[in-house]
Amino acid sequence: MQSRVQALDNGADDYMPKPVENEELMARIRALYRRNPEVYNTSEFIIGALSFYPEQCLIKQGGNQVALTLKESMILELLTKNINQVVTKEQLLQRVWGFNHDVEINNIEVYISHLRKKLKAFQADGCIQTVRGVGYCCLDIKN
Repeated sequence: MQSRVQALDNGADDYMPKPVENEELMARIRALYRRNPEVYNTSEFIIGALSFYPEQCLIKQGGNQVALTLKESMILELLTKNINQVVTKEQLLQRVWGFNHDVEINNIEVYISHLRKKLKAFQADGCIQTVRGVGYCCLDIKN
């Protein structure tokens, strides 16, 4: 009981004790979606003058566009959903590759490098900042 109170007082929106019942978990996810559907169903992100379409794996600016791989798109989506906040490498591994991944940390660095090269076409390669020893932060750039 104390851990639930502490978690909620520390900023958690909800708390589910183990063992988790799948039906209850799905009901709670549906309830979260009803609270703020635009947060969970965003088909376009604006980063400065860029438009990012995660479902299409595209970055657009004016008439120009660059295609992303699925993993690049998933990484950029996670970073843009947490704009101006640090996303750790462990969070990226878990959310992009899953909990039972066989991927090493340096794979993230490779994908970030590819993303930066693609963003450079729009002079936006600086929007992904490295937070040394922690992870990455996507900045809301101004073009």
